[in-house]
Amino acid sequence: MRLTHIFYLSLSILLLMSSCGSEYTAVDVSNANNPNTSVINKLACYNANLKVSHTRAKGNLNLWDWLSVSSADIIGAANGAAAGAKVGGETGAIICGVLTGAAASYEKYMLIKAKLGPGVANEGGDVIHKSSQKRRLIGMHVTDNPTTPDTIDSGRNTISVETMATVLSSQSAQDAEESESINLEYPAEYAEVATQIAVLHNEVLTILDSIGEENIIVDSSAFSADMQEYINNPEFFNSYDSIIVNAINYNNIEAQNEVDIIIRLFLDAVSEVDTLEEITAIANDYIGIIEESTTLTTEQKQILYTAFAVSAYSFEYWSKYKEM
Repeated sequence: MRLTHIFYLSLSILLLMSSCGSEYTAVDVSNANNPNTSVINKLACYNANLKVSHTRAKGNLNLWDWLSVSSADIIGAANGAAAGAKVGGETGAIICGVLTGAAASYEKYMLIKAKLGPGVANEGGDVIHKSSQKRRLIGMHVTDNPTTPDTIDSGRNTISVETMATVLSSQSAQDAEESESINLEYPAEYAEVATQIAVLHNEVLTILDSIGEENIIVDSSAFSADMQEYINNPEFFNSYDSIIVNAINYNNIEAQNEVDIIIRLFLDAVSEVDTLEEITAIANDYIGIIEESTTLTTEQKQILYTAFAVSAYSFEYWSKYKEM
């Protein structure tokens, strides 16, 4: 077992052996429904111990820039999967989760890219020109140009579901493989949906990023029968835009339920670390705590495990620009 994972497992044991104080919360849960469940208390305690026990390495990847995109990734994918499951079971969850997760991620990235503008200086004073913005996204702060918003209005047209479906229907997306660097230990009954959404999420982002949304020609003839059924189902189609908008604006929306609170706690936890191995270890510790819960439903656990999987794959995808 890796040393990093042993370290985080020890934190799980520590939180069961000690009290981190009932007053501790990593996020504002005052307006959520029934927030004080055992699993939330355990995760809040885990985070408190993590903050005390872990010193983040200096000079590594700036998580805050990635987190602004990742929150859109994981909320878009998780809520899209939940909507898709209602219209098509596991297959619907996978297809719809990828469509909304990758769309929200790409839209958020483009907002940040526009906010930076040409010739923006990073924290170290280096001028980052437009041609290299994508490559340096992770390493810079995005508050230099406050006149450009990093949220979008509910009435705005997002990247079309037909465009996303065209990308997902491509052969390269279908040939996508699991990352050898990510080993998430969720129970078998949740693995297929969570893993497939995360893997396809990265491949769809790769295609979108390399070709550009404006250069993708919609080809509905390539859509599978399942794809046609799910994207045209009113329950999903009518919520597609709002899922993406809410994912992009997530940090400005109050937590509404237990799943929201747990995802915010998870984002708070991973903001303390800056490597894929550490993020994966935290995800596995969260999975272990959540799986013991008797208050969370199977559907809620699937949403959360999907969010954690997309988070790890999202970090792997976006962090590659640090090396370019």
